[in-house]
Amino acid sequence: DTPKLLLNATLCPADAFVFDLEDAVPADRKTDALWLVDAALRALDYGHGEVSVRINAGQAGIDEATFLCGAGVEAFWVPKCERVEDILALDQALSTTGSPALLVLLIESAVGVENAYELVRCCPRIVAASLGVEDYLRDVRAERTEGQAESAWARGRVLNAAVAAGVMPLASVYPRFEDLTAVTAYARSARAAGYRGVGCIHPAQIEAVHAGFAPSADEVEHARRVVEAFDASGHQAVAVDGRMVDEPVYLHARQTLAEAEDADR
Repeated sequence: DTPKLLLNATLCPADAFVFDLEDAVPADRKTDALWLVDAALRALDYGHGEVSVRINAGQAGIDEATFLCGAGVEAFWVPKCERVEDILALDQALSTTGSPALLVLLIESAVGVENAYELVRCCPRIVAASLGVEDYLRDVRAERTEGQAESAWARGRVLNAAVAAGVMPLASVYPRFEDLTAVTAYARSARAAGYRGVGCIHPAQIEAVHAGFAPSADEVEHARRVVEAFDASGHQAVAVDGRMVDEPVYLHARQTLAEAEDADR
């Protein structure tokens, strides 16, 4: 709901923009924000960046998504997902307008975590899912700790549900955007856990997250040795650096090399 930010965003050569109508907007500014985002998307040029909007939960979000369909929104971030019926109602509303918009689900409660697999697989529009850690901790009345042990089970459940359903698992946002070393370490741990991305709340985090998701030089070199040795063996089990390499290890090494190529681009 801040006009200068909507305008300044056009100066950023970003791959994607997320316009937030939910938690970043005070309750008495929701309508103003909706009209402002609609006007900005219709009047301003965001280049080749994907345009997405985080809507509000429930019927309010369905109304917002329907209202914005004509403004070229390519994806909606859906907060506080708990019931399949709500996702299907949003899907139906978008279909009625002819919108091809995709959906990213934010699972943020104990009920949502319990229903994670059913939620992420209920609609072909869904392309990614993430656990909203702060809302989840508030719901279960837990306190955030440095090691995040209190949310480990919920994070794992949502990640596993996303992978099982064939959608992209995204790690929760990292709130400390000024400590870029910590951001990179967080992104590296997210990659190691199996996530395919991290939500960024500030542009300063983007480069740090990319660094965390890029395989290290040692990882790339080891992966190259694994691939070369396994190929040379005729895809028979072989030892590399004192570790037995079989088909799953080989495939993981190929993924690492592919990630390194993507990072170089």
